[in-house]
Amino acid sequence: MVEQEEERIEKESPKKMTKKKTRLEELVRRFWEIEALHQTPGDGSPSSVEDKRAIKLWSTTGQRVQGHYQFPIPFRRQPPCLPDNRALAERRLLGLKKRLSRDTRLRRRYKEEMKKLFNEGFAERVPLRQLSKSGGNSWYLPHHPVLNPNKPDKVRIVFDCAAAFTKTSLNNQVLQGPDLNNKLIGVLMRFRQEPIALMADIEAMFHQVKVNPEHRDTLRFLWWEDGDLTQTLMTCRMTVHLFGGVWSPSCAAYALQRTFQDFGDGFSDAANREKSNFYVDDLLLSVTEPKEAITISRQLRHLPSLGGFKLTKWISNNKEVLNTIPLESRHTGVKEVNLGCEDLPTERALGVMWDLNGDQFAAKVQAPTQPATKRGLLAVVSSVYDPLGFICPFTIKAKHIFQDECRRKKDWDEDITKQTLHKWLRWLEDLKSLRNFKVPRCYRPGGLGCATSSQLHDFCDASQVAYAVVTYLRTVDNEGTAICSFVCGKARLAPLKQLTVPRLELCAAVLATRVDQTIKREIGVPLEESVFWTDSMIVIMYISNLEKRFHTFVANRISAIHEVTEKAQWRHVRSRWNPADDATRGIPVEDMLKECRWSDGPSFLSLPEKYWPKKPEIRHELENDPEVKLETVSLATAGNNADAIMKLL
Repeated sequence: MVEQEEERIEKESPKKMTKKKTRLEELVRRFWEIEALHQTPGDGSPSSVEDKRAIKLWSTTGQRVQGHYQFPIPFRRQPPCLPDNRALAERRLLGLKKRLSRDTRLRRRYKEEMKKLFNEGFAERVPLRQLSKSGGNSWYLPHHPVLNPNKPDKVRIVFDCAAAFTKTSLNNQVLQGPDLNNKLIGVLMRFRQEPIALMADIEAMFHQVKVNPEHRDTLRFLWWEDGDLTQTLMTCRMTVHLFGGVWSPSCAAYALQRTFQDFGDGFSDAANREKSNFYVDDLLLSVTEPKEAITISRQLRHLPSLGGFKLTKWISNNKEVLNTIPLESRHTGVKEVNLGCEDLPTERALGVMWDLNGDQFAAKVQAPTQPATKRGLLAVVSSVYDPLGFICPFTIKAKHIFQDECRRKKDWDEDITKQTLHKWLRWLEDLKSLRNFKVPRCYRPGGLGCATSSQLHDFCDASQVAYAVVTYLRTVDNEGTAICSFVCGKARLAPLKQLTVPRLELCAAVLATRVDQTIKREIGVPLEESVFWTDSMIVIMYISNLEKRFHTFVANRISAIHEVTEKAQWRHVRSRWNPADDATRGIPVEDMLKECRWSDGPSFLSLPEKYWPKKPEIRHELENDPEVKLETVSLATAGNNADAIMKLL
């Protein structure tokens, strides 16, 4: 989001640039703003009236046509009233023509992709008798290529539904619909449950959902006969929901849900449960045994297809399972692999590098080349993708370097100071070494028996630089063996306006409760309890004290903690045993590459509870604490009421 904002700024006029820079600075403040207490984790934002309206439209008018679901575009106004914007589409197409004329390779790939749209029935030429159709029901969409550096041979054609003509765009005339996707962090967490992992992808997901015929003229576009730039233009239209439409993600997700709802009864409960493991068009799942994986993969190649969705690009860390996947349905990276003797490759699982051979997650460390300016620092920091917080202790150092530059209030494109440059260059050099940092994908390593109990252990800490939480899953098997697995980490910079360390420690405790709530909702593992650890005795005393009245900042946060935890769940740990301390100060990259408490958890969690740090005696001596409100004492004297009244007269 921040990077997109930067790119737009460079193309704006000076007047607009000032407004855009202000917006960019507002986005940057989110790095270190204290989170609002009302932002508690939940299952998602409640549906708005417009969201409910979109779902009602699809549920009452949707139908299956030729094995695919067909839904209308959820226009705010029915029928839509759109201006004639063909001139805009022609102007944008002229720009595309110049670009394609300069780049032969791009022109060839763009032409191939456009040909596929027509061959697959996703697009069609508008019949001559309908070309003069008017009345506000036609709209022309500009289109352009989108390139993915991770897939250099692939071009995606995106239709610009946000393109405005006389202050009207297709997107602002349409209801967006609710976010029906599963949470990315939840899909990744559940992907780590069991030893056998499978991943697949829905082929052209949006294009598998048809658009009602009466709305297809609002998806018109211009193209050349046979893709020949010297030929006359022809008027075409999409017959399916498309990339770029603000409503398309919700519509496609609804169609997938309807598929499981309408046809799930004919399949196993295990296959039906996997609907919670889709993130947009990606499926990530894990099971206990190869036999179970083979059965589920067969059912999932059939069930979604009843709604027109084809699962392809299958990949697994288990060669026995891979052998049962038809060759044409396998991921390109394993099609040529000799499963009898060759190693499996490294692939991306929702953007996280997954080493299939070692069954480990790895850090993606390719940083873009950027100038040593505040803008350049922000671009690099924002490019580090770490949804589960594996490398928080390393990335927090870069964020702190950026925050220091923001304190100096320099211009976005002014060179950073020499002192900062030295720190920055060293961080960039260390970043290269992180490619060797790996975390086991599965929470339960081989050799562990049947799990009898599981707990979450949330460690929190704060410094003047940052506050952080890191959570581990402690699993005990039927023989009493306990293992500790990293679940996720999260670190936030301390705000520019300095807070006391006790207040920051309390912010860390609140963050720990929120992360814990999210994990419990998403992880899919039966949990016995959650245990919270802090090295701040002040925080322990605040949480344990039910008598004192605190000033607003502290009182609100203690209240938030009490809403979701009991005081008995909170325990004290010394700083040297607290792994969250690593994310509040940062640790050298060489320490992260060794066996360390951040990735492995503190050693005492592998021992029986009697060997854990003892609960200290809680002292309630908070009378002199500046966060405690002073008690007001009212004194009254008794006397002759009649005399007192007479004195007032």
